[in-house]
Amino acid sequence: LGVSRPTLREAVRALVIMGMLESRHGSGTFVAGGTPDAGAAVSITINLHDPLESLFELRLLLEPVATERAASHITHTELGHLHRLFGAMKQHVSDPEAFLRTDADFHRQIHVAARSPFILSVLDGIAELAIRGRKLSVRQPGVPERTVGEHQIILQALERRDPFEARAAMTSHLMHIRGTLIGQTT
Repeated sequence: LGVSRPTLREAVRALVIMGMLESRHGSGTFVAGGTPDAGAAVSITINLHDPLESLFELRLLLEPVATERAASHITHTELGHLHRLFGAMKQHVSDPEAFLRTDADFHRQIHVAARSPFILSVLDGIAELAIRGRKLSVRQPGVPERTVGEHQIILQALERRDPFEARAAMTSHLMHIRGTLIGQTT
């Protein structure tokens, strides 16, 4: 995932404390019952010292899982919506604001298709932070075009209903964007 083990443990511990995850000794960690406003709690607890890094650590934990789940649960209607968003993204490569909106909508449609209200709640809770990160990356030369190519790979994996390929494609996409942003901010 590109996330250190101590950071991962800290994130899991925070999600356990918030009731989002349940840790069962000897069995592992599982999604637990949560509050509908769990996303707001996560947004508030993002490390303010390095919000971009914290944001990407959380996105790398949740979005690949959401994409993996979406590959198994996505409907034809949702795939059609993703295709329309993908087409709009290709048209808006040179319009950062329109590209930003369709990029965010593309990701959210995948989150919805995952059929996990808790993952959706957390990702909705960090949506504003994610948009700030997208605003930084979308203006970098070549990033919109690369994003379109990466989204095409994600969409193809979802069409094939291949959970492992979908997860890998989303992980790769987020790692590229993270590298662009963290490299830009350090």
